Amino acid sequence: MELYERLAIKFLDDRHVEALLRRIEAGDSEAAYREAHSLKGVAGNLSFSALYRQASALSDALCAGDLGSARALMPQLLRVYDDVVSMLEPCRQGERSSDALVRDAEQRAEDDRRHRLSSERIGA
Repeated sequence: MELYERLAIKFLDDRHVEALLRRIEAGDSEAAYREAHSLKGVAGNLSFSALYRQASALSDALCAGDLGSARALMPQLLRVYDDVVSMLEPCRQGERSSDALVRDAEQRAEDDRRHRLSSERIGA
């Protein structure tokens, strides 16, 4: 099993999203920030671009102490997180190869890069 695949599958056991949700529900913006920041790092390292963007936005809101915005961002973060889990679960079950996982990650990164470039051109 390749390193990327092992790390990506290990992400399925990551508890930052659960802890983040609990911290936000409890109104603990400082602890929620730490969880969002950690999730952002893990998502970035694994090239889960959409999850990285959502965790980054949430982390920024929490860093600013804006718990209301953080609460509003959670549903989208949870949708993106569920997408990542759905992509990874077949790998854990041995139904998907690491090559396919890496190709998908590379494609997502390229799609994300194109989207950012397109957005920059439109905004310019």
